[in-house]
Amino acid sequence: MSVAIVWFRKSLRLDDNPALSQVCSDPSIQSVLPIYILDPEIHGESFEKIGHARIRFLLESLEDLSTRIKEKLGQKLLFAQGNP
Repeated sequence: MSVAIVWFRKSLRLDDNPALSQVCSDPSIQSVLPIYILDPEIHGESFEKIGHARIRFLLESLEDLSTRIKEKLGQKLLFAQGNP
């Protein structure tokens, strides 16, 4: 089984995401694994490197992305924390 990993980093969009578009149009790819990694270098170990409004915006955006991925691909967005 061919699995493609789509790593969402700065752009949390689906409609104009080049990597996702390519994976979805490739007939040899049988499954897509969408992932988002919370990087402590960017966010801090406990989000201390970013403000409250940005944390809220990030979490709301990730929740929306997760919902849209579930609707469009039938997959769950995998979350990880650590050094990508």
